[in-house]
Amino acid sequence: MVTLNIFFQTSCVDRRYAEFEKVSWWDYMHTNDFSTNYADIVKLISGNILAADPKTDNAHVVGALADDLVLRTLIPGQQGILVMLDGPTQDMWIDPWVHHLKSLGVEFVMNTTLKSFNLASGTKHVEYVTLQDQDGNESQQSADIYIASIPAEKMVEVQLNSPKFAAATPSMKNVNKLETAWMVGVQYYLSEDIPVINGNIGFLRSPWSLAAVSQDQFRPYLNVSDMGDGTVRGVLSVTVSNWTTPGLFACKKPALECSREEVLEEVWQQLSHWLPTYLGSKASLLRTEFIDPGLQFRPDGNGEPTSNWSPLLINTVGSWDNRPEAVTEVDNVFLAADYVKAPQNVACKHATI
Repeated sequence: MVTLNIFFQTSCVDRRYAEFEKVSWWDYMHTNDFSTNYADIVKLISGNILAADPKTDNAHVVGALADDLVLRTLIPGQQGILVMLDGPTQDMWIDPWVHHLKSLGVEFVMNTTLKSFNLASGTKHVEYVTLQDQDGNESQQSADIYIASIPAEKMVEVQLNSPKFAAATPSMKNVNKLETAWMVGVQYYLSEDIPVINGNIGFLRSPWSLAAVSQDQFRPYLNVSDMGDGTVRGVLSVTVSNWTTPGLFACKKPALECSREEVLEEVWQQLSHWLPTYLGSKASLLRTEFIDPGLQFRPDGNGEPTSNWSPLLINTVGSWDNRPEAVTEVDNVFLAADYVKAPQNVACKHATI
């Protein structure tokens, strides 16, 4: 593994796009030639961190992540690969940014969907867009410039509703070939703080590809006991990145087929199985739990989730060629999303900027 990592590190950017983009992470690492323990590490880097299948995700993206992981682990004084905010994302980033934009005169129109781009006759220029509110009422909005900051699967819907726009933007014709997976956040609010380790926790043999972090150690200025009913002392934040493999304990089905309660219980039991020293009695330790509201379960609370509002773009073999540039062929439409070609070739907020 070290040899292959050094090989990646010493390869130029052109080679990474020309060769590593065309081979899976699994094949690049010659995984079939080594032990199951080796395979677990290969899967950890792609599955638990990127929510990707190592047999289909390309070596270009996963290799860059592995490269960064190794360097930051080995070089003294380097921060870990996943650097956290020193407070809740809403408080530290989203709310201040929204406040700043509003102070500049930006207007946020909530609960409204972009339905289509409508070109002026005989041009490659958007005259107006069609919007739809939560009650199904449609309206038209005109502007000088349009910046489409929506995910790939939503852009595909817009393209289907905008045949002239789709015909005018051949660079976007393969957006519908891009693939997504689910990486869903779960939080457990605990009656005591359990740091576990000063960093992120990867569960190598978790069938649901769990990764976790104990948040309080990264938030020295935030006292969680001042929030809620005052009984919470720590927060264990978890990502669930495999929704198609059966669980081990409370829900021996793929997460897609489990109810909300089953997902929360199965994740807790997997954590307890691999962290027996830290997670004792759930009844005494767990104060409350939370799962990403972007995951919409059936109204009766049973069965598989009906939708996920925020699936994660995954970088499959050869997917770079299917991604458009930020500048489109339409003169007043620009793209700002994680599926756009960018140096940060991975699904993250940095790639959208």
